[in-house]
Amino acid sequence: MAVVVRALPNGQTVTLLRYGLADGAVDADGNDAPSWAPVDVVGCAVWPRAGAEAVQGQTLVTDNLTVIMPWLPAPVGPLDRVSWNGNTYRQTSPPNAYRSPLTGHGNVTELTLTRVTG
Repeated sequence: MAVVVRALPNGQTVTLLRYGLADGAVDADGNDAPSWAPVDVVGCAVWPRAGAEAVQGQTLVTDNLTVIMPWLPAPVGPLDRVSWNGNTYRQTSPPNAYRSPLTGHGNVTELTLTRVTG
C-alpha cells in the first residue's frame, strides 16, 4: 500500500539548504569549499522559540525554530541548513522522521534549528 504524503494546506515554505562540496573550489586553507544547494519545501509547520545565553561576559541571542516538513525523497543530512524568513538556521539535533500527529498523512521530518547572533 502506497503512503500518501500531503503538505500542510496552510503551511509555510522553507528553503532546505543541502550541504555539498563545490566542484574544484577551495577555502583559504586549501580545503574543499562547502556549498549549499537550495530546495524549497512547501507546506511546513514552523514555530519559533527565543532564548539568550551568556558566554564569557557576552550575551548571545539564540533564535530557535522547530520545523515539521513533509516527507522528502532524500533524508535531511546532518550538515543541511534551513533558511526561513530571511535567516539561516543550523540543526541542533538529528532530524526525526515520523507520521504527523497533526494530519495523519505520510511520514514527516521534524527539525530543531538554531541561529546565534550577538
